[in-house]
Amino acid sequence: MMKMKNSKRWLALILTVAMMCASMSMAVFAEPEGEGSGTQPETIEYYDENGFVKTAYCTVVEDAADENGNIVLSDGWYVINNGNNIIDLDHRIRIEGTVHLIISNSVPCFLNKGIEVPETSSLSIYDACGGTPNILYTVKDQVEEGNAAMDGNAGEPNGEICIYGGEIVLIGKQSSGIGRGKDADVSKCKDLTITGGNLTANGDSAQGIDVGNAQFLHPGMTIGGSGSHYEAKPCSHTDNDSDNKCDECGVAMNYIVTFDSKCGTVVAPQTVPYNGTVTMPDPETMKNPGYLFEGWTCDGETYEFGSLVRSERTLEAVWTEGKYARADSATVIYDGGLKLRFTLYFSESLLADSDGYIIFSKAGQEIEKDFMADLASSGQTQFSFPVQAMEWQDEFEIEVFDGEDNQVEFFNAKYQEYEEDTLVYSVYKHYLDRDSFPEEYKSFLENAVYYYCGNAQIYFGYNVDTMQGENYACPNFSVDSDYRMSTSGPRPSWLTKTSLRVKFTEDNTLRVTFTLTEDSIANYSFVLKDCEGTVVSTEATRVGAKRYALDAENISAPNLTKNYTFTITNTTSNESYTITASAMSYAIMAIEKGTTEQMRELGKALYLYGEEADTYFANA
Repeated sequence: MMKMKNSKRWLALILTVAMMCASMSMAVFAEPEGEGSGTQPETIEYYDENGFVKTAYCTVVEDAADENGNIVLSDGWYVINNGNNIIDLDHRIRIEGTVHLIISNSVPCFLNKGIEVPETSSLSIYDACGGTPNILYTVKDQVEEGNAAMDGNAGEPNGEICIYGGEIVLIGKQSSGIGRGKDADVSKCKDLTITGGNLTANGDSAQGIDVGNAQFLHPGMTIGGSGSHYEAKPCSHTDNDSDNKCDECGVAMNYIVTFDSKCGTVVAPQTVPYNGTVTMPDPETMKNPGYLFEGWTCDGETYEFGSLVRSERTLEAVWTEGKYARADSATVIYDGGLKLRFTLYFSESLLADSDGYIIFSKAGQEIEKDFMADLASSGQTQFSFPVQAMEWQDEFEIEVFDGEDNQVEFFNAKYQEYEEDTLVYSVYKHYLDRDSFPEEYKSFLENAVYYYCGNAQIYFGYNVDTMQGENYACPNFSVDSDYRMSTSGPRPSWLTKTSLRVKFTEDNTLRVTFTLTEDSIANYSFVLKDCEGTVVSTEATRVGAKRYALDAENISAPNLTKNYTFTITNTTSNESYTITASAMSYAIMAIEKGTTEQMRELGKALYLYGEEADTYFANA
């Protein structure tokens, strides 16, 4: 039954209330430990044997006796939870099996006839998380004579008891406050273990363990079940010899708590006193490029910062991958003029956002837009863009957005975030870095490209004001005659003129132009063969009156020194005329016959570029 106690009873509790422990803060739910019998268990937070905050499904203890007059608690989890009323249990509680009992009452609970723990059973008592002490109280006059207030009955061996928390006051009658009952077989008595909470126990006639004189037991003690009387120790820990161990029980006075941030923000270790709590690092300060901070775990379980520290521990940060992009590389390639190639990585959560997208821009103009749905489907990670030589300083901008048009984080390969989450790059920046080629070749080839692009920019007058007075004058050198243009013989009478040029604005296109004596090409055929002798084209392009051109397009850097053959045949007379030339042939012509200094310097730069590329790719 439940009833309010009179003033006399309250006076009896003054000593107990004075010894209550400090309030403890509420904590977040952890995973439930277990479930006792009953149809509607309550979810209770408690401190486990190691001080960690856990959650259990517990059956509420009620004053309902069996035919033997006992309140039976069998295997499982239970809670004494009386709300804000004093509760009386007028029947003795009997423990059967392995029972876990959580004390979760804000005012004293009177177990008038105490608790029996038989030899084959065990009872573990825990303190619930909350803002007020949780108290169990037994009354001497109502405990049956010879029975311990908690544990063994008269003449019977006691079971095992472990107390991990709570305020417990036990008063025996012709027996111990806690331990074995009167006249029990000493050899069969079990130990009492206390690692937390406060225990006040008073015995009568010194039977078993009475834990006497209404004093607190020192936490961390284990008391032998055969003891006749135990003189209790103060609850506070002392360390007079400064060895970081309690002089009474040997428990460590302080523990080091370390933090494994898993490549995120470094968190300094904390020194926490016994039964103290860890100070939670500010979640706002936890950063890890491309990841979202989720919290901390200890031994694989979510760590509750209200947990009591009774051992050293390492907390591990938990991160989940966020929406971000990473540029693993940005480089210049030469498979048809100059190209910038970007190798990008997109996080899984970003690829899963089908409406997310990436935008490539140059000089403020969008040149390509790709959606994450397409990239996820194709697996594309490389993106290449041609760059005309004179536009080598033009900057490409890459930005990435989620499906709600929010710009996502963008990092380089070292996980350094780009300014404003925008990758800005150019051929010019690439060669300023000077780290993209093997050491033995890079200085020569990079310098050649530097001269080539710079002089092309000057020759075409493209954004010359951005060059900031840099010197692109090529060094003096002699040309190799093997690179000069050659012909199959004298020019036929039906062919009045030929010319050779490189079209820098079209990915190093080598063009030969034939000027005929007539405008129609009905009686002429054309053949262009590459350096391997493979026919590339049989179609000439009309470029003016009586003028037709054959174009060797997209000459890559390795092929700047390679010869192409340009042949025109008069099908009426069956006469042919062939010009054999390379991009280097044009470079020599520009060097020797250029009408301006800019043309001659560009010819030199192209020549250097071709020679160094030939050397580099021959050794690569």
